[in-house]
Amino acid sequence: MAKDRIYVYDNLKGLLIILVVFAHFLEFILGNNLVKSVYIVIYLFHIPAFVYCTGLFSKFNLKKDIKRLIIPYAVFQLAYWCFAKYVLKGEPYNIISRPYWLMWYLPCTFVWKLAAFLIDKTEKDGLRIHAASVILSVIFALAAGYFKSIGYKFGLARLIGFFPFFMIGVFQSRCMKISDILSVVKSKKLMTAAAVVCAAAVIYVFVNVKGINVKITYFTFSYSALDYGIVTRLCIMASAVGFTVLLLALLPDRSTPLTVIGQRTLYIYLMHGFAVKLLGMLAKKITPLPLAFVYLSVCTVFVVILFSSDTVKKLFDNVFCLADKK
Repeated sequence: MAKDRIYVYDNLKGLLIILVVFAHFLEFILGNNLVKSVYIVIYLFHIPAFVYCTGLFSKFNLKKDIKRLIIPYAVFQLAYWCFAKYVLKGEPYNIISRPYWLMWYLPCTFVWKLAAFLIDKTEKDGLRIHAASVILSVIFALAAGYFKSIGYKFGLARLIGFFPFFMIGVFQSRCMKISDILSVVKSKKLMTAAAVVCAAAVIYVFVNVKGINVKITYFTFSYSALDYGIVTRLCIMASAVGFTVLLLALLPDRSTPLTVIGQRTLYIYLMHGFAVKLLGMLAKKITPLPLAFVYLSVCTVFVVILFSSDTVKKLFDNVFCLADKK
């Protein structure tokens, strides 16, 4: 590893991918309010923070992005379609227009990176345009909730809904050094503000969990479909920013067990869906609930370790030619 590497972002991504896997496992026992509360809190920030990191390090390269995003998407979209139809015996869906469950992130990332690239091409007042893009992306994300037609199809709802977090990352990377961002988030005033926002969000969720529909955190359904409003979505977005700031401030900027995991999130992301669906079904048969919770936690650790292993990385790099040529 390079000595000048900023490890905190690897550690953040490592923590986030663990939470992605864990939250997907928790879907099998959401009938319990405590589990539901934990699930909602995770969903308040784990995807937005991931998207932010993607934007922060965004550099569009058509050839590399097709190889790293589009080709794996096509292969695994087909693989998951076959898995859902023949193994899980699920309802058929349009493989072209609807990304399977977790597969939306890859095509959305490609579009986000392309958009940032086009904005970068604007030579005059580049930073102002990036700042304006952040504001516009927030407006579009909030406005999208009014349209029922914007949903799972082509991943459009999430493409628009999570775009602000990507653009915040892009804007920060264009106006300051990555290392300087850590100095900003570690300021006492910002950390205190972030902690207050996070605490308020957690308390609200745990107190009002019975009346909260977990789907409002997906950024996929319209306001009318889930009976919530623009203020709620704005609060979710603010909570995501607060959690991201706090995690960046608190996570260590040194190599940890999370570091390697954070550098291999793509492999975990692409593969964990198969394991979650197969292993998670057993949780419904395990009683009492605490035992099922422990089982799913162990499954999470197993899946993350397995799919971040050197063997899986080498396999993926060889099949999809992902290894960078020196």
